[in-house]
Amino acid sequence: MSKQYSDINWNKTRIQSSLDFTSPGKRSGDLRLKYSDNQTPLGYIPIPAGVIINGTGPTILLTGGVHGDEFEGPISLVKFLRETNVDDIQGRVIIFPAINAPALNASARVSPLDDGNLNRAFPGDPNGSPTQVIAHFVESAVMPVCDVAIDLHAGGKAYWFSPCSMATYDDDPTRQAIIMELADVFGCPLVWVMGIFNDDRSVNGAAVRNKIPSIAAELGGTGHVSPETMKLGEQGIRNCLRHLGVLSGEVELRKEPATFFKIVDANQTVYATHRGLFEPAFTPGDRVSAGDLVGYIHSISHIEEPPIRIEFPIGGVAYVRCHRGLVEHGEGLAVVGVESDNTGEEFERDSY
Repeated sequence: MSKQYSDINWNKTRIQSSLDFTSPGKRSGDLRLKYSDNQTPLGYIPIPAGVIINGTGPTILLTGGVHGDEFEGPISLVKFLRETNVDDIQGRVIIFPAINAPALNASARVSPLDDGNLNRAFPGDPNGSPTQVIAHFVESAVMPVCDVAIDLHAGGKAYWFSPCSMATYDDDPTRQAIIMELADVFGCPLVWVMGIFNDDRSVNGAAVRNKIPSIAAELGGTGHVSPETMKLGEQGIRNCLRHLGVLSGEVELRKEPATFFKIVDANQTVYATHRGLFEPAFTPGDRVSAGDLVGYIHSISHIEEPPIRIEFPIGGVAYVRCHRGLVEHGEGLAVVGVESDNTGEEFERDSY
């Protein structure tokens, strides 16, 4: 499975770095996103990067901060780089803890440079906007030298996700088996078995096109971190690297088997039917039935009117909840997943 420490293809990208990605050792530095504006007319925007290399083995790409208001991933990856000894590694781990550094520095979901959503920008464009340049760099210059990609997310300021790992769909049975194993050993209580509703403009879409196994994780959200979600993120990364033989030590098994779920219908996302104040009535992770209460929307322009009742259209695991108090017509309030098996065999039957 290993591509032995080929260098990033710097000829394919406008992003550059003086960081050595091929020699043994542990080091960190900048990726240099060249961007000329009034603030940095001849400079670059720094994107933090790290690498740990020892012995022989697979190359693993770890990314966080794809959305700049999701902090669990960046903290987990910074801690992993700082706390991991070179001798604990057998292979190469490339770490981009804040790959969308412009957005993270603004504490915003999208980049302040171009309003770009990095997880909707792949495969990117080397001559495009800053967000498109970053996406192209990851997909076309970095992933070709990697064997596995793991991407850490959360719900951002607007949402809370009951922590779950995300198994990318890949039509190659060998890669799909690796993906399902990694999604399980990551250690979250939920595993989202992704299918046709996965957006291929994402990091995991880029991995599929590069024919490498990829998983992601959603670790809470609401614009802050908690000890519980941090523990899941840190343990999840180490579990996956241990499972792959890259990191020394044993996988830390969860006490109970994970619940696997999937999205098979666009209506599993529940939207606000009116603008107003959202009063939720469930906790992410709850099992719900069709007709159960999502919450109420209270009008702020006609305060004498009764609230609008919002119900779940289908039963399953309600794993996402809106964190905003004031919601707009059309805003997502909740997502419910239909429980699934853990084989990935249902992927091809997903349909609208």
